[in-house]
Amino acid sequence: DERPVDRGVVTVPGSGTSREIADVSLNTRFDQANLNNRDVTTHIWELDNSVPVFDDDWYLESKLFYAYEQVDELRNEVTNVSSTGVLTRRVQGNDDRELSTAFGRMQLRGEADIWLPIDLVSGVELRHQYETWTNFSGQDQIGGTISNPSSFTLVDNTSSNPRSRQYTEVEQISYGPYAQGDLHLTDDVTLTLGARYEVFDNEYSAENKLNGDLSGADPKRDGKLTKSAGLLWKPVDQVSLYASFAETFQSQNIYTGNETTAVFAPEEGRQYEVGAKWSGLKDRLLLTAALFDVEQENVVETVNGTPQLTGGIRSRGFESSVTATPVKGLNLRGSVGFLNAEIVSDNDNNGNRPANTPEMTASLWTSYEFQDAASDFKGLGFGGGLTHVGNRYGDNGHSFELDDYTVFDLGVWYYLPLQNESRVRFDLGVKNVTDEEYYVASGG
Repeated sequence: DERPVDRGVVTVPGSGTSREIADVSLNTRFDQANLNNRDVTTHIWELDNSVPVFDDDWYLESKLFYAYEQVDELRNEVTNVSSTGVLTRRVQGNDDRELSTAFGRMQLRGEADIWLPIDLVSGVELRHQYETWTNFSGQDQIGGTISNPSSFTLVDNTSSNPRSRQYTEVEQISYGPYAQGDLHLTDDVTLTLGARYEVFDNEYSAENKLNGDLSGADPKRDGKLTKSAGLLWKPVDQVSLYASFAETFQSQNIYTGNETTAVFAPEEGRQYEVGAKWSGLKDRLLLTAALFDVEQENVVETVNGTPQLTGGIRSRGFESSVTATPVKGLNLRGSVGFLNAEIVSDNDNNGNRPANTPEMTASLWTSYEFQDAASDFKGLGFGGGLTHVGNRYGDNGHSFELDDYTVFDLGVWYYLPLQNESRVRFDLGVKNVTDEEYYVASGG
């Protein structure tokens, strides 16, 4: 995968502490073509296996996964914009970045009838990640403006006038056993109980190639038991009511780069959820609705390439969806979500909505496909839909906003019949029919 790194549009100082998205064409590039390229080679192997044991009700399942990635990159970063719109940029990159990721799982899955019918799964997982690279950067270069970035020519000063050059090794290991069971209390009530013990062990070492300084960190091994539970009740065949609880525990990456290294405590959280599902019209209509409450601690966000500890985030919301097939061949899908999220922290961002988090999202898609065997149009289908994302803030400090947007898409397809009931599908799609200009997300 070979392509330039495009950081998108930048923000400029506004009044007071506020900022504004630069008023430039979305085609504006703040980099320089001869100093911007990212070349990535990736190899992936995966093996999944399932073998019956004891009898047909039990299976020994395994997964082995390995990925190797090699990256070379040279890029330009905007590090500052003055009040008059003058750019400060830096040429930097990584040499021979190698990342290997290995994952293994072995589990036993089956059914038993002890004092109640129960579906069980239990196993162990192991993840290992090892990464090495040399990060380099040149001194800041001032020149060019927001409206005309190419009026100043950047030079590659990473060798002649280096700001930093550091070789880093990072190793991260996590592993743990888990078990989950579905207890069928009655024909209509199922109780789910689960537990997992996660252990992680991370370390890194670095050498400054300019002055020979060595640094590193070997945080103590840590672990935690997380639990989950759920209750499902089907008062009638068409209705399912459920409630669930889950805890989360996840070790943080060791953040290095941009001349910084950060080691943070693991992210922890818990989630409550209640919901309902209803199917009707002989399964031609499916409605779902859910209320949830999520709390997270030790949440890390990356601001302008530098990791920062947000503190915590609390999210409460409602989601609902509908899937319908009123008549044969006609499909309708719609969903809506409302989210009230706020930062829980000791800093000035306490109470703010997290960056890139809309209060409302919605989508609607409808399609029709001719299915009458006698029709000359059998296999032809067409559809259209919209996606809406509400207003968001570009950073946790609410110094600038990203407007809401609605995108319309259209599509047409045809199934070409082959022998033995095989088919080949041909698609033609047009995304963002109205050419809406919008920002997917902000990096700070």
